[in-house]
Amino acid sequence: MYVAGAFSGDVSANYFADNKAGNHGGGLYVGGDFTGSLADYAFFIRNSAGYQTGVGIYLDNGGIVGTAFARNSALQGGGGAVYAGSVRNGIANVDFSENVAGLRGGGVYLGADGLSGGLVDSRFFSNQAGADSGGLYAGRDIAGGISGTDTTIKNGFFLNNYAEGKGGVFYIGTGGGSVSLTADADQRTSFLANADGTKLVLNNSFYIDSGLF
Repeated sequence: MYVAGAFSGDVSANYFADNKAGNHGGGLYVGGDFTGSLADYAFFIRNSAGYQTGVGIYLDNGGIVGTAFARNSALQGGGGAVYAGSVRNGIANVDFSENVAGLRGGGVYLGADGLSGGLVDSRFFSNQAGADSGGLYAGRDIAGGISGTDTTIKNGFFLNNYAEGKGGVFYIGTGGGSVSLTADADQRTSFLANADGTKLVLNNSFYIDSGLF
């Protein structure tokens, strides 16, 4: 699905599988602001883009809720499943599994305006990046973003993600914000068997250039 400009609707209960793009957005490309949301289990499976960003989806703004991304690949770029200039309504109840980026962000690549609304009830399994961040890459400090103030990762499960560079799950760029890990009383936020190319015994799920964790 290709939208050259802005798109304000919701994409819900749709199935995008085995699509290919020469450049961006093998499954869904929105060139302008995407002010709706992905919701109610839209599936993005085995989509690929030959060059650069956003294999499952390429978008700005919006939110991602109740969606599954599996086995998508960005062979020469970032964001194996999702490439976004920003996700302003959060990522909640989303599964990222076996997505691959040739460069940064095996699961998600966030650009200049980052993530607002937190990362909640989401799971990253066996995503890979050829450079930094097997799971989610945020390249700079963004107000309200993954490295900005009051950002929460809640009830998450992160298993067997890998980056050749830094940050098996997360790469958090320059900035002075903070990231909080939390969970409900009957839940956990867990990191298991994630690794990166630095071969560090500890802390190889996160790479944080500056700020607080």
